[in-house]
This record gives sequence, C-alpha cells and structure tokens, in this order.
Amino acid sequence: MKAINCTEISGVSYVGGIVGQETYNTTNSSSTYYSIQGAYVENCTNIVGTGSNIGGVAGYSNGTIYAAAVNKSTIKGISSVGGIAGYYVGSTTQSSSYVSCQTFYIRNSLCTNSTVKTTSGNYAGGIAGTFEYGNIQYCYVGNTDISSTSYGAGGLIGYLKNAKTQSMQYISKVMNNYIANTNGTTKVSANDQVGGLIGKMDRVIEADSTKNTDNYEDTYLEDVYGSNLIVTNIAA
Repeated sequence: MKAINCTEISGVSYVGGIVGQETYNTTNSSSTYYSIQGAYVENCTNIVGTGSNIGGVAGYSNGTIYAAAVNKSTIKGISSVGGIAGYYVGSTTQSSSYVSCQTFYIRNSLCTNSTVKTTSGNYAGGIAGTFEYGNIQYCYVGNTDISSTSYGAGGLIGYLKNAKTQSMQYISKVMNNYIANTNGTTKVSANDQVGGLIGKMDRVIEADSTKNTDNYEDTYLEDVYGSNLIVTNIAA
C-alpha cells in the first residue's frame, strides 16, 4: 500500500494517507494478524481534515499497524493528529482476559522529515495523536515538526490514554522507540501538556469490586530515547 507524490488527501474526519478508518475486532487476545502492514507514504504535501482523527497512514485504527513509513509529508487536522495514526485504539473487545504487547500495537514504524499539527484542537504526536489500549514498540520519529495549537503534543504520542475497561486486565507498553532531531530546527510545541516523548499520559490502577479478580490498567515506559529535541511550551 503506497501513496507517493500526492498533492492533497482531504476530508472532514477520519482522514489517512492510506486508510481513513479501519477496524479489526477479535476475541483472540494472542492474535498477531496485522490490520495494516507495509504502508508507505512519501511526498504527500497535504493530508488534511477539517475535523478530528487525521493520520499519515490511518485516520483511525483499531488493530495492529506494522512496518508503516511516512516521509516528507504534512498531516494536519483539528485534533488527534499523528504521523502514523490520528487516533489508535488497540482493542475494543471486553472478552479478552489480558491485553499485552504481543496483541495490539503500532510496531516497527517511522515518521521522518514531516510536519504533524493540529489547526485548532488538541493532541499531536509523531506516531499517534491519541493512543488508547495498545502498545508502541520499535518506532522512530526523525526531523519532524509536531505542534498542537492548544494542548497535548509529544514526539511520540500526543495523548496516551489509559482508562478503565470493563472485565479486562490491561497493560500498555511503550518501549524501544527513538525520537531524534538531526537538523537542529524541528521541534515539539503546544500551549500546554507538551513533552519530548508524550504530551499527556493517564496512568490508572483501579480495582473492580464486582468481579472475582481485579481489573487493572498500567503503563510502562522502557528504553525510549530522545536526541537533540527542541520542546517548547508556547504559552510559557
């Protein structure tokens, strides 16, 4: 799947360089099937939406993205704008007993030499604008300007959302990712909640007294690197 030298890919919400919205539902928590694999986007000067969930590869993704690449492209929308996925939800099923890094993820993907920005709303990220119920592993963001006109901008994720899901034990892992700026000019910026890696992160641990076992949600950061990053709080 490729999109190369596209002048404009546009819509309202759920706009992506390859897929606007994709949903992959499964009750098998050990599934390793890829929803999107090997997608490549280059020299797309205007992947744009006048609404939310705008991504270099997928506007909205529910499943797995593997080996996706975006280079020399501009991605912009109102809110939840990402270099790979605008809004990523790893799993919406409530029947799986455990969701781990082998289950749903964005993996081995990169966004380079690009611009990712919200035009009036929140959450811009080099890989995902908003990321919920899944894992990001072995991804790379390089020389990419990431900005939110409001709040929530991160070199990797604008908003890592980790909220309670009924009847599910859930662990999110963000590990072995790298964000780099080799040209000395690209930056991550927002009015508030701006981070070199993650703009905003929820970490919730909550027991469910109505179940025999506790539900728990946790977030792990491991081996995530940043190099020569310029991080700016616009409102400061």
